[in-house]
Parts: sequence; structure tokens; C-alpha cells
Amino acid sequence: MKPERITMSDVTKQMLLQPVAGMYVDEKEVARRSAISLNVIAIIFALLVVGIGGYFYSLKRSPLFLIGVPLETLCFLSVVLLNQKKQFFRAVLLMLITNVAFIGYWSTVLGEGISLEMLLAFMTVMTFYLISSFVLYKKNKALLYGIIGCVAMMIYIISNAYLRFITPLDFSKSATTVMRWSTSIALLIIILAILASYAAQINGLLAESRRLQMASERKTAYLSEVFHEVRTPLNVVYSIAQLFLLKKDKLSTLEEEDAAEEYQLPNGGEMADQLYSSTALTRNIINHVLEIAKIESGKFMDVNKEDFSLFGLVNSTIAAHSYLAGPKGIKIALEIDDALKQAIHSDKMIITKIFNNLLSNGIKYTTNNTVISVVLKKADEWWTLEITNTGKIDPLIAKAAFERFVAKSESESSSGLGLAITKHMVELLGGEISILPQPDPNLTTMFVKMPYEAGEKPIIQLNKVADGKNIFWKSKVLLFEDDQMGAGWVMRFLKKWGIDAKLCKDDNVDSAVARIVAESPNLVITDLNMPGLSGEMLLKRMREHAALKSIPVLIVSASESFSENEAIAIGANGFLKKPIDFGELCLALAKYLPYRAVM
Repeated sequence: MKPERITMSDVTKQMLLQPVAGMYVDEKEVARRSAISLNVIAIIFALLVVGIGGYFYSLKRSPLFLIGVPLETLCFLSVVLLNQKKQFFRAVLLMLITNVAFIGYWSTVLGEGISLEMLLAFMTVMTFYLISSFVLYKKNKALLYGIIGCVAMMIYIISNAYLRFITPLDFSKSATTVMRWSTSIALLIIILAILASYAAQINGLLAESRRLQMASERKTAYLSEVFHEVRTPLNVVYSIAQLFLLKKDKLSTLEEEDAAEEYQLPNGGEMADQLYSSTALTRNIINHVLEIAKIESGKFMDVNKEDFSLFGLVNSTIAAHSYLAGPKGIKIALEIDDALKQAIHSDKMIITKIFNNLLSNGIKYTTNNTVISVVLKKADEWWTLEITNTGKIDPLIAKAAFERFVAKSESESSSGLGLAITKHMVELLGGEISILPQPDPNLTTMFVKMPYEAGEKPIIQLNKVADGKNIFWKSKVLLFEDDQMGAGWVMRFLKKWGIDAKLCKDDNVDSAVARIVAESPNLVITDLNMPGLSGEMLLKRMREHAALKSIPVLIVSASESFSENEAIAIGANGFLKKPIDFGELCLALAKYLPYRAVM
């Protein structure tokens, strides 16, 4: 078998492109392209030095050319060699030193034979081209020293051009003219080549950015589709888990003989806890991953400020969460300044999400049979929220608690995204969020500081609602839902709360509108997309109907492409994401239905 023939072009290609193959897979695309560009420029510079330097030597046989030309050529070839050995930063550093040093050298040797203006322009462009690589490799000291060295060399070149500290070689007038034109053309070509390289890199980065954006959008679309399919069965499982959690004390304990010899199975109450925790975690992971994708794409949510009762919002939210905290023996205590019982002007939807996230987090991590403290205070141009629970947080994790994929403790099951999303929402409103240090290591306090703007609308005072049966006694609600299994669990909770609820199976909008007119409900809950019936179209028809336009409507959907902002924009009063959290449902109903108050 004949050995493979290797040509000079193969060797050149290998020398130029070896850094590409040598890059680790986690190296940035910018570094890869920078190494290739540097190799190409170094080879071109070496050829120009040999060609032009040899020509100048023929005009003036001076040993200064015999010293400068080979040495500069060797330095440029060494740049390629360093890149081949994956010493990328040293290659850039050598390229910078070589250019700065020999620009000074040739300006001194050639004198009038080289254009000062073109030389300074070349040095400026080349210096910034190379120094930008120092930023890439995060070499701040080298960046500073490089700038100082370049400025110092420029000062020397300009000073020597006018004061002639060092006398240049003596050339004839014709030779000087030829040399000046030759160097000017060569420098201009190099400057244009460098600028073209810059443009190519910028275009490459823009193309890569577009590619990554498209990939991110495809990923989000894929996740949305997959999670939409997952949410329908998860809605049923999550509903069952919530019901079991409320009734866990009544669940029978497994007989000992039903357990395997190697281990003891949990009793019914423990299984209810495990089922609820697992399904709640799955639901949160799905929601958090999709919310993070929206944040990254800049489509998370817009700020829409309005006047509302912060006191009423907090009371309603606590009432809903008390319903879920009850089975764990957890009480929620509220303390609020009188100043915050007046209307404020902010984004009600975002404030609700922030408070929901933090209170849910507190209930999740606090120990059973304890009290969660909620304190709201007015301080000058700010209002603050403190939520304190007995959950212990790892001090090391506390420092990074608001970063993505950081759980409260290493032993907890969590997506690690909830606090990162909460932080983003707080910052959307110009606020701050942190974890306050506590003298008791077993206490954790989440602290939120938000800008205060007074509202103008009068406030309706709200009392705490009862934490269980018949809290919405004698209210009438119509539910339009094609998922019969999921609808059954929603109906079960609605009736438990004392609501006269009816599941509607209308397959067209005219029939649905006629049913609503006949029933005259206090509130309508409708799925967004059903066979033959669009929740959006039903809402539109209701808002156009004189007798129905004032009825509150909650839209329910598993679609990730439809958001709460869009629901509000088309006239809905609220939006619930599947799988439905019945604490959130209770909170939404409390805004529009009369409920039983307690003293």
C-alpha cells in the first residue's frame, strides 16, 4: 500500500486549522475563529515582511534589514506554532509584541520611507484587534499593559519622526518615494484585511446568535408541546393528590403484614404527603422551566400598573394558602401597617405571583405545626414584605439562592427555579429581594423591598375566610371543560366549598351562551380550547351580550403559548394553568365570589 502523499497545501491547511481541531468542545466559537484569523494574518504578515523587506534590502544593502526581516518573520511563524500547540493567549501576546516592537523598529530605520499617518493607523487598528482577544481570554492585566505599551510606542514614533532621536538610513529621493508608496499600499491592504476580518467575525457572531435564538425558540416550542400533553393527565393526578392530602388523617394505615420484610411501607397519610409532594414538584418543574425559557427570550411579562388593595390581595392569598397549610398544622400570621391598607399603584398580577411564590415556598419548607409570619411595612418611598418560617437553609446555598437551579438545601426535591423567577419579577418592578440573616439558625426570612406608589381607588376591607367547607356558600359557577376526568375533580372541590357548580358539555358557542343566560351564574370557568367550542370565542360573545358582560370569567388552559396577560387582554378576569392548583383556584374565586367571613 502506497503511503499517502502530503502536499505543501496540506501542511499549510494543517498549520492553519489545527487550533480548530484542538479546541475543547466547551471553547467558545469566538476563540476558535480568533485562532484561525490570527494564523492567517501571521502567515500574510510573514510573507509581506519577506517580500517587501527583501526588496528594500536590494535598494539599500544594510545589515539592519538582515537583522529585522528574519527576526520578524520568525516571530510571525512562532505565532502559528503557538496556536498549533494550543497556547492561544501566548500566540496573541506574541503577535502584539511583534507588531508594536517592529513598527517602532521600521519607523526608526526607514524614516521618510514609510508614511507616519499610515503607520499610526495600522498600529491603532492592529492593536485593538489583538487587545480585544485579551478580553476574550480574560487577561485584564495583559490588557492594561498592552494598552500602555502601545500608547508609549506611538508617543516614541511621533516624537522620533519630528525630533529624530535616532537617525534613519539614508535613501535616495527616488528610493524613498518607492518605499513610501510600497509601505503605504501594503499597510492599507493589511488594514482593510483586518477590518474585513472584524466584519466577518461580527457577521459570524450575528449568524450564530440567530441560530441559537432559533434553536432556543424551537426548544421552547417543543417543551411547550410536550408539557401541554403532560399537563392533562397530571391535572387528574394532582387533583387526587390534593384531595388525599386534605383527607390524609382519615386514610387507613396499611397492615404490617402488607409490608415487605426488608422495609416498612408508609401509612396512608404518609403516602398522601408523598403523592402530593411528587406531583406538586412535577407541576412546578414544568411551569418553572417554561417561565425561565420565556425570561431568556424576553417574553416573560410586561408591567401593567393599576390601583388595587395590597391588604385585600394579601388577605385573599393567605386565605387560599391557609387552606393548603391546614393539613400540616401550619398557621399564617399577618402583620401589616395601616398605611398599606390604602390603595397602592403597581402591577397586581406580578405582586400576586411574587407573594404566591414566596408563601408557597414558606409552606413547603417550614416544619409542621408552626407559624409562618407575614409582615408588611411602609418605609418612606418603599414598602417591604417579610415572610419568616422555621425552615433551615444551608448558609452556602443561601448566598446563591436566587440563582437558577439552586435548591434550598441539597436534600430537598426542587426545580431550583422558583426563587430565580421571583427575583426576576421583583426586579421588573424596580424592587430588591434577599434572605435576611437571623440570630436563630432555624428561622428563614425572605425580604422584599418594593417602590411605593399610592393609589386613588377606595379600598373594600376583607376579612379572613374560613379554611374549608362552604366558604363560597350558595354561589353559582358554570364549568366548561372537555376533559371529563379533570373536570370531575374540579367539580368536587367547588362543591366542597359550598358552590352550586354545574359541568356544561355544550359543543358550540351558541348553546353555551344560551346556557349561561338561563343559569345566570356568579362566575364562569372555561377551558381555552375544546372540540367545537372556543373559550376565547365564548368570552367574546359574553362581553358583547348585555346580560352577560359583567359576569367574571376564569380561563383554564394547559397551552404554554397562552399567558395570563393574553387572557386579561381578551377580557377574562383571571387565568389558571393546568394542572390546576386548588389553592390558586380558591384565591381566584375569592376575588369575585362572596365568601363566608370569620371574626
